[in-house]
Amino acid sequence: MDFNIIQNDLLELDPFDVELPVPLYDETLSQETNFKNLYRKLQRYSNLKNRQMTLYYGYQLGLLISKETVRAKRSLLKSQMTIYFYMGSTRTFQLFEPLGVEQIFRTKIISLQLLRNMKALDFRSLCL
Repeated sequence: MDFNIIQNDLLELDPFDVELPVPLYDETLSQETNFKNLYRKLQRYSNLKNRQMTLYYGYQLGLLISKETVRAKRSLLKSQMTIYFYMGSTRTFQLFEPLGVEQIFRTKIISLQLLRNMKALDFRSLCL
């Protein structure tokens, strides 16, 4: 896919007001329970081919993984996911963190699959 199309998709302004889904992350639950809940939702929306909700839950899962400061725990979380969902989630978080999670719901083209399949160099260029 043309790199400029992806960059323009990240700059999309419509809709201006975005209603975010209620986050599944619950501070009162264990990290493991939150992880399982988010991972199930990610898989479900991926199977339903719901691009934006797949990106949203990928972002939430990437956030949970990035918050983990202990390398062994991060590795444990990674080992409980497929490489497809791990890379897709971490890349979704890296890409949309500076833009805001709302931007996910403004995009028209970007998908978890597209982010996952991008070459590392192209992805790094996109994040600059």
